[in-house]
Amino acid sequence: MNSKGMKKGNVYFITLAVGLFLYLLLTVVYLTSSTMAVSIVDNSSSIWVFDSSNPYYTEILCMTQMMFNIPLVGFFIFILRKELSSDIKNFRKNAKKFFGYIIIGLFACYLLTTVVGTIYELLGITGVSDNQTTINDALYSSAKVPMILSVILFAPFVEEILFRKLLFGTVEEKFKLKPIIAIIASTLVFSLIHVSGDGNLIYIFQYIPLAFVITYSYYISGRNIYVPIGIHFLNNLISILLAYLML
Repeated sequence: MNSKGMKKGNVYFITLAVGLFLYLLLTVVYLTSSTMAVSIVDNSSSIWVFDSSNPYYTEILCMTQMMFNIPLVGFFIFILRKELSSDIKNFRKNAKKFFGYIIIGLFACYLLTTVVGTIYELLGITGVSDNQTTINDALYSSAKVPMILSVILFAPFVEEILFRKLLFGTVEEKFKLKPIIAIIASTLVFSLIHVSGDGNLIYIFQYIPLAFVITYSYYISGRNIYVPIGIHFLNNLISILLAYLML
């Protein structure tokens, strides 16, 4: 049993390391390629600078995000195909209970997020993270289709595999730490990823409620990855719909 657990932990750890490496590598490759392609077409030296001053910043970022997710989806499905198949069977067997977790988790996310938002208002903290700003900008640009696909379809799968199945699994199976440590690690890393950048750390509490609820749902479901994917998917779908209605 210990040997089996150690082997599983090694698979999680190696897949996590390779997945993160591909995540960063593909991001750099696609960003560079997209910037070069747009620069050639536009024939403007200012296009070579990739930051918010670049007139194609949002479009390039959205296309890059969609494109680097596709190979990751394929990679994770290939490596974890047996576990993903087992989780599907387990989800079908416990569908009523797991759908309940998803609905309760979704309400918990919005309740906790509302509480955090109220606290931010009381403290006079306004605005949103760069990540959310980019999403909002993309929804009203020519990049809305790749952004919507990334946020609704790819992000729930890729991020849940990375931060729940692999990171949570590595902490538990590889390093043999208690579940509470895995929950904390998964919650914090997921939240930090979404607020990377100068001056964004203050917005981390906007992501912690979602990160904690999703991580805890993974824990109480017996490590079934489709429960957190379901919560993440519905949360992002509703957020996109509300963004269109409000903006």
